[in-house]
Amino acid sequence: MSNDKALKKKWLSESILVTLFWFPPFGLMALYNVIKADRYLNRGMEIKALKRRVKARNWLRFGLLGGMTWFIGLAAYVFIKGGEVIPVLGAFY
Repeated sequence: MSNDKALKKKWLSESILVTLFWFPPFGLMALYNVIKADRYLNRGMEIKALKRRVKARNWLRFGLLGGMTWFIGLAAYVFIKGGEVIPVLGAFY
């Protein structure tokens, strides 16, 4: 079966890393899809599990791109402003 390789890749560790370090909203969506895929696979629904794993992979890609964009934008802002990071992070205080 050609889907065997796709079904073996779980994306669990990647989704946890994206959730913790890059972009939590998209990482959580990927994690949700990974959990749903495992549940479908345990029930024997391989096609639905494969679709959920593809969705998880897509959310991971969006999360990585979003996190990189945020990091590059923040670095550019700090470079332009000459090291004034506090106003950017002030929204979180």
